[in-house]
Amino acid sequence: MAESARAREEVVAIAGAAAVANPLENRFLSSMALSKLYEGEAGEAVELAKAALRLNQTDRLAASIVAASHVQAFDYEGAVSVVSRALQRNPSTGRLMVELFSALTANEEGREAVRKELARHPVWAAPAIYALARQGNGYQLVYLLTSGYERDPEEGYGQVDRIVARQFTKHGQFRLGYRHFLQLLPAGKKVGYVFNSNFADEPSGMPWDWNFTNTTAATVKRVDGDDPHVEVIFRDKPVLRVGFSSYIAVPPGQLRFRASARALDLRSSKPLEFQIDCVDPRRSAIATLELPSGSYDWKDFEVEFDNTGLGCRFGNLFLTGRSVKGSFRTRYGGKVEVRSIELLRADY
Repeated sequence: MAESARAREEVVAIAGAAAVANPLENRFLSSMALSKLYEGEAGEAVELAKAALRLNQTDRLAASIVAASHVQAFDYEGAVSVVSRALQRNPSTGRLMVELFSALTANEEGREAVRKELARHPVWAAPAIYALARQGNGYQLVYLLTSGYERDPEEGYGQVDRIVARQFTKHGQFRLGYRHFLQLLPAGKKVGYVFNSNFADEPSGMPWDWNFTNTTAATVKRVDGDDPHVEVIFRDKPVLRVGFSSYIAVPPGQLRFRASARALDLRSSKPLEFQIDCVDPRRSAIATLELPSGSYDWKDFEVEFDNTGLGCRFGNLFLTGRSVKGSFRTRYGGKVEVRSIELLRADY
């Protein structure tokens, strides 16, 4: 929008003439509304924006002006209704309305209005919440918003849940992210320090659940059935980190790190290990658990470590090789299968 008053007057004049010539074109009215808003004529701007919305309810610019007026009048449901209609055609533009969503979710009345709309699974939810979560105070707003969101136990995790959870971990908000994750779980769901430790459930896509990713060095997949487990097949290539990981909670005290695994012709000159890196506070390799080479049936492997002095609260658990980056001297081949990974208090 032009900065000078004279330029804005020209915009209004041109848009006004165009609106007369093209009475069914909403964009001229919304342009006039924005110009009036710049001039401090909020009342006239809102009326022009409402007129634009009567022609086209998906006019995002007009909707922003009208919705903001609803927020100022504490009519949060009215604001959400206007926004939701505006974003139906192009939901990705919800990310461009992040300031409006910040204002909408700044108090509990506004958050409750947004929750009601989220329960209807609007198409704009993911981009809008993603953008909101990236703001300076977005973690707190999103946490407060989603923590009061009632859901069907059969609904599972939605895209919004995954986006929010990843933002928490990406920006180091592990305590808040873990709390958010626990609140999303169905009532009565058993939760250990390692979630879904026996791979009984298909991974949810949340950071606090398992992440399986194929790489050029190894394929990773969950095998369902009476004895669910994870199968890792190595491709006779160097291995650094395998795509087999999860964020976990780490309690204080003496701990046991345990895995149940079997192998078929697993071979390498260097160890294959499960490793826990502490992420809060940052510290690498607070525990490692080696899976030996060779062929063997199901066996339990276990190590103990003391977290008392480390003070680790949350960690990242992953499968890793010990190849040197850029070198093909240490390669991994064969297959390993894992049916459980647990972190337990040593006194239990």
